[in-house]
Amino acid sequence: MPGTVSKQYARNDSTVTDSTRYEFNNLGQPVNIKQYAGTDRESKITFSNYDTYGIPGRISKSGKWGQNLAADSLWLEFGYTSCGRFMSSVKGPLNNNMYFSYNLSTGLLSSHTTVHDFTTNYTYGPFGSLQKRVSPDLKQSYTNLYWSEGHPDAPSGSLYYSWSKSSGNNEVIVFYDAAGRTLKRRREYASVVHNCL
Repeated sequence: MPGTVSKQYARNDSTVTDSTRYEFNNLGQPVNIKQYAGTDRESKITFSNYDTYGIPGRISKSGKWGQNLAADSLWLEFGYTSCGRFMSSVKGPLNNNMYFSYNLSTGLLSSHTTVHDFTTNYTYGPFGSLQKRVSPDLKQSYTNLYWSEGHPDAPSGSLYYSWSKSSGNNEVIVFYDAAGRTLKRRREYASVVHNCL
């Protein structure tokens, strides 16, 4: 079941038509997308290796693109968790690989490893809010949400506040009203507190 979408526009006193052609398999999954079909700029995106969940395991692009319309190709292969719900890896040419791990019961990202083998780890609190992030250089950042009631610096109308601190930076507390608007920001520098908005 192929389909074509075309658009026309004026260029240098003539009308130019750009067409994109779509091809699907018998399950309705995209197989090929040809951009600028029938021109010297034609490029083709191919989807293949579909798994049982209908997710493509490989996407490749070939054709001419860029300012000089040079012929080139690129591919990416995707890995997924056993349940098919989360992407666990992206592999590309020149060993450009990325990996992801998840807490499968909550669906939250636990770690992310980049193409240079740098890993960032994530820790979450109640209700899935990010509480701690440890980056590849071992810098840590913490964030927590609390109710404002009883806090000595809480302004009138404040419902909750966020507390954050990261390696090399000082503590920051931001108070919010029920609509999520910032009411007051407090930053602490070496035992000196600055209230600002």
